[in-house]
Amino acid sequence: MPATDNPTRALPTLHEFFSPGGILARSSLPYEYRPGQLQMAKAVERALEERRHLIVEAGTGTGKTLAYLLPALRTGQRIIVSRTSSTSATFPSSKPSSETCASVT
Repeated sequence: MPATDNPTRALPTLHEFFSPGGILARSSLPYEYRPGQLQMAKAVERALEERRHLIVEAGTGTGKTLAYLLPALRTGQRIIVSRTSSTSATFPSSKPSSETCASVT
């Protein structure tokens, strides 16, 4: 899908979408504001606008999925996302796994 002239015009800003009292917070979905999610979304959008690669590491529960999908929709660009989980050598582990998400433009 080619990038459009200005796809962000019809979509909310990242702040409008992710902020406390924003679109997600006002929806019927169980949403909790996470500063790291907004920071990640801004970094992803900046990387897409600058046409450069970005690697992001964020823990479980950060909200990575929406943090990379909304900027992709706003810029109209295709992205490749690679996700991995690293778990402790002991299974089952009482520690949450750390997930890494790489967004490549």
